[in-house]
Amino acid sequence: MEVLPIGNLYLTHLKNKIMAQITTIYEYPPIPIRDYDWSAIRKDYEGGDLIGHGRTAQDAIEDLINQEENK
Repeated sequence: MEVLPIGNLYLTHLKNKIMAQITTIYEYPPIPIRDYDWSAIRKDYEGGDLIGHGRTAQDAIEDLINQEENK
């Protein structure tokens, strides 16, 4: 197991590991509201798992993570 020093390097490493497990999809549905153009899922997604939605890819990722934390 790789051990990194505590601080920004460690936090960056953790963030990169989390982000590597998330896939974002640009959908552009045929509606005038752009709040749901992006979705985010875990790479091991199975039907019924959580899906994040947002105006941008980052918003969708944050929505997914917030849902997971509040689960």
